This record gives sequence, structure tokens and C-alpha cells, in this order.
Amino acid sequence: MQKSSFAVAVVMLSRAVYAVNWYNVSPAYPFLVTRFPYQAQYIWMLFAVFLIGAGIFQVPAGMVAAKIGSRKTAFTGLTLMGVSASAIYFSDSLFFIIVLRFLTGVSAAFFFSSAVSVLGYLQPEKIRRNMGIYNGSFAFGAGIGILPYSFFINYSGWRLALTLGGVATLAVAIAGILIVPDGGDVTAISRKAVARRMFDRYIWLISAGMGGYYSLNFVLGEYFKPYMLQAGFGNFDSAVIASLTLFLGLAGALFTGLFSRIHPVKQVVSIIIILSLIDFAMIFYNLYLFLFIAIINGVLNVAVFSKEYLLVMIHEPEKPMIALDLGLLNSIQLTIGGVFSALFGISLDLFGYHFSWILICIISLSTLPLFVYSLRSKSSSPALR
Repeated sequence: MQKSSFAVAVVMLSRAVYAVNWYNVSPAYPFLVTRFPYQAQYIWMLFAVFLIGAGIFQVPAGMVAAKIGSRKTAFTGLTLMGVSASAIYFSDSLFFIIVLRFLTGVSAAFFFSSAVSVLGYLQPEKIRRNMGIYNGSFAFGAGIGILPYSFFINYSGWRLALTLGGVATLAVAIAGILIVPDGGDVTAISRKAVARRMFDRYIWLISAGMGGYYSLNFVLGEYFKPYMLQAGFGNFDSAVIASLTLFLGLAGALFTGLFSRIHPVKQVVSIIIILSLIDFAMIFYNLYLFLFIAIINGVLNVAVFSKEYLLVMIHEPEKPMIALDLGLLNSIQLTIGGVFSALFGISLDLFGYHFSWILICIISLSTLPLFVYSLRSKSSSPALR
């Protein structure tokens, strides 16, 4: 038990460091605009291509995990993420950095769902609790990518700061390879089995239904601080408030169990509607309003995603195929998130922040009916009780 707990802790640490590389580009945004003034209109691509890379490679990653095991797949992906993030140090071209961000996203695809599968075999009896902590660890790492990085980048420069995130990821990947045991979760994959999952209507509807909110959640995390800076707020206030949308996910993970008594359709739909409507208020320049928006988003978003992942895990009867199912789930919603993130970036360049915030909030609400429809067909499942 003690050994498995230590291995779980390493997976959680890996999840946190992995998240740093998602969000540490956000505080570098104004520095990149200064460094590449003639290509500033393309900087939004740093956010979008990461999601697209992570999205389109989730399914191949799930297939690899079923063939070679989730542990090998997860920590190979984490190693490659560390390499691609570290390589930013040697780049003096914005377009090369964009390519590296795409490769970092591709590497991330091999870690996420495989690491969830690792948690499943390390402590199957605690998977509900560990799923909340797993998502909370992501939120904590993402918060580090916003708040400490805002000051670290000021001190060391954006290039060194982003590179050190990659080096830290490499170190944790090596620790995972040495410490986390193999689960023997390998299976022969037939084309028929893959096709059955690739065209699973339930997973497609859940993923597409959550795609709009995923986009809002990602855009809020990446653009909150740059938005506050351009609105005239100081670096400290902007960094602290923006990081709360992420840091407080760890606190939210501790309360995830309180939501278990609520029917998941009502739970997820209610939270997404509440957050989407509240986030419309981003168009008003008020420090205390921004603080409220950050806190409520930070606390509640973990409950949404934790329940979503659990619904898919319980839906799958064959454990070696969980990584593939979660890979498909993430592939769909990450790709949707990447497309809408790109749309937000283009809208930002053309119309400014106010219109863009309103647009992304409407998008978050617009896909939600698909989620409701998917879960109605599963209303008798134990996962929904």
C-alpha cells in the first residue's frame, strides 16, 4: 500500500509539472509581443496549436498505450514534452516556437489518458478520490505556470523560464520511469475493437457537448492575465487573480465528493451554465469582479472534468482500453478547444477582448445540449446514481 501511494504521488507530481508547460506561455505573452512585434498577430497560435497537437494525437496515444502499456506511454510522452519545451531556449524564431508548442501538445497527448489508466491500476479502490486529486494537481501546476512564472519571467527572461519548465518535466519523467511500476495493462487490439470505440456515439456526444466549455476554460486560463494587463491593472494583481482560476482547482478537488450526491447531468449542466453566464461579466473592468470570477471558476471546474472522465471510465468494461476511450474523449474536445481558441485569437485581433469574451461564453453554452442528450441514454448506469 505504501509503495502504491508513493507511485500515485509521483503521477500527481507529473500531472502538475505537465500542467506548467500548458500555461507558462501566458505570462510570456507581452514579452513575446515585444520580441516579435512584426509577427504579434500570430502569437495566439502558441495557444491554439498546443491544443490541436494534444487533440489529434490522443487516439494514437491510446492505441499505443493498449499495445505497450499505459506506464511506458505516459512517461515516454512526458519525456518528449520535456525535450520539446526545453528546445525553446535554442529558438530565435516565433514560427519555430509555434512548431515546438505543437510538438509539446503532441507529447502531452501521450501522457494524459495513459496516466489516468496508471492511477486506475495502482489504486482501483480509490479511483474516484484520485481522479479529483489528479485534476487538482493539474490546476495547481497550471497556477504555477501563471503566478510564479509571471515574476520568474521578469527576472530571468521568457526564454530561460520556459526552458526550465521543460527541464523540470524531464526530471520528473525520469523519476516516474524509475518509481512507477508496470501494470501489465497490455492487450491485443483488433481493428474491430478500435472501430467500435472510435465510433462510440456516447463518447462522441459527451466530448462534443463539453467542447464549448473546455474552450472557455482554456481561454480563461491563458488570456486572463494578458487581458487584465491591457485593461491597466498591475502585474502583481493580474498574476494573482489569473492564477486563482487554476490554483483553486486544487481546493475544488477536495470538495468534489460533495457533488457525488447530485445527478451528474444536473451537476455538470448547472455548473457550466453558471460559469458561462458569470464569465460574460469579464467585459466589465472591476478588480473585485475579476477576483470573484477567478475564484468561482477555479473551485468549480475540477468537479466538471472529474465527473466527465469518471463517466467514460465506468462506461468501458475492458481496463486496457480505458486509455483509448479517454484518448478519444480528449481528442475530440481538445480539437474543438483548439479551433475555438484560434477563433478567440482571431476575434481578439479583429474586434478586441469584449466581443471575444462574449463569443466564447456563447460557444460554451451552445454545445451543452449534446452533453445532456448523451447522458439521457445512460440514465440507468451506476455511474449516474
